[in-house]
Amino acid sequence: MRAWRLTPTRHADTAFTGTGAALYGGRWNPQGKAVVYLSSSLALATLEVVVHAAGALMAHTAIEVEVSEVHVQRLDSALLATGWSNDELFTQRVGADWLAGDAGLTTALVVPSVLIDTRAESEWNMLVAPTGPAARSLVEVQRFDVMIDVRRH
Repeated sequence: MRAWRLTPTRHADTAFTGTGAALYGGRWNPQGKAVVYLSSSLALATLEVVVHAAGALMAHTAIEVEVSEVHVQRLDSALLATGWSNDELFTQRVGADWLAGDAGLTTALVVPSVLIDTRAESEWNMLVAPTGPAARSLVEVQRFDVMIDVRRH
């Protein structure tokens, strides 16, 4: 299974530590919990960056990785409460519960993106527990620098 990580170029060497997510928290992790966010495509990874960006040109590094299906768990959509996409505390609890329990047994948890309709099953984000024992299954496929233009027109 292929997935993409898009990270500011200045952080490319530490792209899989989860440090940024631990410092600031995110959609699927509370502050203090390290997790690495991946996306099913470079386009979705770009959209996930742009939605939070101010207007500027930003240097990023795109990293494609291979994740063994054996180490992937998919979030059961039945666990998502109505209105989950507007309830960041709820999604952070889901991520924290996964990190506290199953993250030690799996590399990654596939979760829906808030930005794409969940009926588009090929579009998803993935959480990687950087300290999980199976995290070593990530294999880098390619890496290249990109400039993301987030100027508002």
